[in-house]
Amino acid sequence: MARVEVVVAQASDEEALLQFNRKQSSGSSIRLGLLRDPSYFASLCVEGNLNDVVFARDSLTGAIVGVGHRSERPYLYQGKKISIGYLSGLHLLPEYRNSTALYKAYRLLHDLHKKGNVPFYFTTIFSDNRHAQNMLTSQKAKLPVYQYVCDYHTLVVSPKFSLPLDSHYSLENLEETNREEVYQFYRGIANKQTFFPYYTPEDFLGRQGLLWGVKRSDFLILRKRKRIVGLAILWKQSAFRRWKVFAYSGITRYARPFYNILQSVRNQPVLPRAGRFLDYRFLSCLCFAEQDVVTFTQLLAYSLQLVREQEAQENLLLGISPTSDALQNTLEKIPAWRFLSKIYAVYWSATASNLQDFSFANPNLEAGSL
Repeated sequence: MARVEVVVAQASDEEALLQFNRKQSSGSSIRLGLLRDPSYFASLCVEGNLNDVVFARDSLTGAIVGVGHRSERPYLYQGKKISIGYLSGLHLLPEYRNSTALYKAYRLLHDLHKKGNVPFYFTTIFSDNRHAQNMLTSQKAKLPVYQYVCDYHTLVVSPKFSLPLDSHYSLENLEETNREEVYQFYRGIANKQTFFPYYTPEDFLGRQGLLWGVKRSDFLILRKRKRIVGLAILWKQSAFRRWKVFAYSGITRYARPFYNILQSVRNQPVLPRAGRFLDYRFLSCLCFAEQDVVTFTQLLAYSLQLVREQEAQENLLLGISPTSDALQNTLEKIPAWRFLSKIYAVYWSATASNLQDFSFANPNLEAGSL
């Protein structure tokens, strides 16, 4: 059995981490990987205000054989600002999965957790990644508890698809004159949720941090009778994070050309060739009243129109945990390329009693930060 050591990454490990990252993917019929060029560490700023990277390396060769991230970021929980963790980027080479790497990695993550300031972590796993689900939820090798919370729907929507615009709504961008009003609308919606990403007014400027790269012109502010009723951000991250299609397998590999013809007719996204990057913008920071499906539909309609006008080759990517049957039904009617993931709350058994006061129902995880 190979000897493996697990350490916290330092700035000097940047290039080795990038080389490992460029080869890693997950999924079944479609293998996807999130590439972090040109800077591994800088790309993590949208995932949390504090980020730890741990990696495993072969003691004999010195090569990186596994990696994982631990992040802390502010959330609003029923109107109260708290810090919540997120675990991401877990990759371990198959030939090392029977080694002590996983045990050592989670032991180190536990040590970092005890020095941190979060009660638990959210994490997401693709629903078709049975191996990761079975391994991580087994609680073997002193793994933490992985408690299933809900499903998370990721939709990739083609701008060729359009929805009718309602003349009762009007659209505007973020300006200095409306910035305070927009921020107060966001807080009013976020304060009513169980978990919702917390942003400061400075974050809305997008110069750094949790909304890095966002410009004022990326904000979609929806009004009805002069009152703000909806908010979203069209967030392009290709300068520092991009999803790449590594490979197709099974029937998808052979059916892709015929599938794409059908998708084009239906105004749905096509599957790019293996080795290509996905072209997309996130529809982020979605804010609308919980039962106001009409406003959600109008935000989507205006977003598709803007993407269509600005860059016809880009798709729209949104992630959401439906909070009502009406929203679920609306999502099902949207022609899209879909990914289903499972959200888990992750914690160590010794701290389980600290979580009794939390309701985990339908957390709002920001797709642009996963």
